[in-house]
Amino acid sequence: MTPEKFRALQLIQAEIMDDIHRICVKNELKYYMIGGTALGAVRHKGFIPWDVDIDIAMPRESYEKFIKLAGTELSPNLECHTYKTDKVFYSPHIIVTLKNSSIILRGVNPKITHWGIYVDILPLDQVPANKKEKKKHERMLKFIKKLKFYKDIGIYDYNSWIAKLLKKTIKILLSTVSYYTLNSLQQKIAMKYNSIPDTGEICSTLSHYKYEKLCMPKTIFGTPKLYSFEGREYYGPENIEKYLINIFGDYMKLPPKEIQDKMKKSVISASW
Repeated sequence: MTPEKFRALQLIQAEIMDDIHRICVKNELKYYMIGGTALGAVRHKGFIPWDVDIDIAMPRESYEKFIKLAGTELSPNLECHTYKTDKVFYSPHIIVTLKNSSIILRGVNPKITHWGIYVDILPLDQVPANKKEKKKHERMLKFIKKLKFYKDIGIYDYNSWIAKLLKKTIKILLSTVSYYTLNSLQQKIAMKYNSIPDTGEICSTLSHYKYEKLCMPKTIFGTPKLYSFEGREYYGPENIEKYLINIFGDYMKLPPKEIQDKMKKSVISASW
């Protein structure tokens, strides 16, 4: 992909995010830029130059309200996908996509990118304060992720006959379990601690980052604060520096150029 098209793809995602931001402001829904999007806002005032991804998270109450509003309030060229409406939807969290677009990303399950150019929206749920309970919660979430991984596991020519047989057996066993069932279970586990007394900690448990890094005091997210992003403003954690240290450590340090180049090459193709 040429640098010009790579940049155009970033700006398409920002336009999707503009609409999400508009709905959230209009309906007083909380959201926060998270992960690399929050890092980009602080370090680059926009996208990380070698990344094409926007991730945001919403407290569970705002997240569920957004899903209900999306059908009527998103711009006509956008749509919201969830495992509850798309029965073969792989992702446990919702995405907002550009209609009549396509994107293929290296290393990303095509069952996600099948819906086109997208912005990820993840829920924020309460987690236990007790370390043993946290470990138990983490194991339960990892188990569901592994089931989904094995359900889709590839069988390659270079695999030994034992590996091929094992993979085929696992795929046959898991073929009877739908993505809807697995996603429902994953959501149930993610929300497990929402009904207990306030623990003071929340987590975007459906993210790909490590669970222990994602669990943090509610005060770090706090009251959403506006940050500059590609010439517009989006909301991020109130204490965004503490958030970024939790996730990335020394977040101002740039990765090696070979890593930057590898990330740029992660987009195999995109059209809109």
